[in-house]
Amino acid sequence: MSTLLSRMHPCSCLQGSCGQVSDDTYYRIDSSINQDLKYNVPELLRNIQAPSLKIRVTALKKLYELTGKRQHLRVPIVCTTEWNVVDLLTKCLFSQNPHDSGNDTVQNNARRIACLTLNNLSIPYENKAVMMFGPGSTTLIESLVQIMRLKLPETYLVCICLMNLSFLDDAIEPILNYSPFTVEMGANSKHVYPLQQDGFELNKLNTRSARLLRTRRSAIESFSTAHPSTSSNKQTSIRHSIYSRSQPVDSSSLLRALESMMQVYMPFLMSKVVSVEREAIRWAMGLLRNLTKTDENCASIAKTNIPCLISFVIRDSPYPIVRWTEDSLEDWALLVLSRLATNYDGKEVLNKCDATETVFRIIGTGGIHETRANSIILSLAGG
Repeated sequence: MSTLLSRMHPCSCLQGSCGQVSDDTYYRIDSSINQDLKYNVPELLRNIQAPSLKIRVTALKKLYELTGKRQHLRVPIVCTTEWNVVDLLTKCLFSQNPHDSGNDTVQNNARRIACLTLNNLSIPYENKAVMMFGPGSTTLIESLVQIMRLKLPETYLVCICLMNLSFLDDAIEPILNYSPFTVEMGANSKHVYPLQQDGFELNKLNTRSARLLRTRRSAIESFSTAHPSTSSNKQTSIRHSIYSRSQPVDSSSLLRALESMMQVYMPFLMSKVVSVEREAIRWAMGLLRNLTKTDENCASIAKTNIPCLISFVIRDSPYPIVRWTEDSLEDWALLVLSRLATNYDGKEVLNKCDATETVFRIIGTGGIHETRANSIILSLAGG
């Protein structure tokens, strides 16, 4: 039995076709990771803060390669109190060092590499919690949104990073409702995710984070249970009245930045040429796919012009429907539209921009796209 269990351990790949993996092997592997990080990361972080912009860019490239090729290092790099890589990368997004020579090209390259590295680090589940609710999370999200507001070439990388973070259920609401004036995260959050003193003992971190997530969800579920609706029609009416009376979406919010970016980049969808603008809309659609999982979130998005812009993505696509492969821009757009169409406010917005006529051309093509098109048409026809 012990032999079978040892072969199930990932470290068994380090041995031959027979024999067991000793506990000593596991210790050597953890010790190797520990020493590798303590040797490489501090030096890289020092160089990232160097006066010379070229030295900083070189260090950023090495850190990007470290988090890209060696994926097992992503969690211990973030989930530790020995250094704060995320905070330092955030500063690189808009660094203004007085010693810089004013080379905008090199500075833009530094921002791009910092975004790429943040994307790598935002993939592991443990890192999502730390990046969203840990120290410096407010600055991180604001910096990402600012890049989107300015419509910089790295906007598509920002959308990827936000999409990665939104795979964490508890991150969806803070991202959706983010505004520098209304949202409190990071040190001001009641759900700050603590870091372990030993960055390589991650099981305790995961347990504590999972407990926080369960506590928050339990509170929400308890409230819902204590206030049940008597009928579906009454529930729909109450939900509509609540969201109709709520404040409009703040002009500095993430949703408004997303709306503005999509509106400006929309002409690039007419071309089949791959561009950073088209990629920005594609990954923004992936972010919206994660943000529209609940009816309440759809109601918030319906307060913007985003539903109509998504409808235009379907209408103006230069590709035939058979080319709308899984996880393509059009595929995600149809999925988001089908969710928005089930929301009361979403229906109203989509009917105003003739979304029914837009998706009607998909009928008869078969497959999942026709299924979603039928769903959208039926939902919008329901009033």
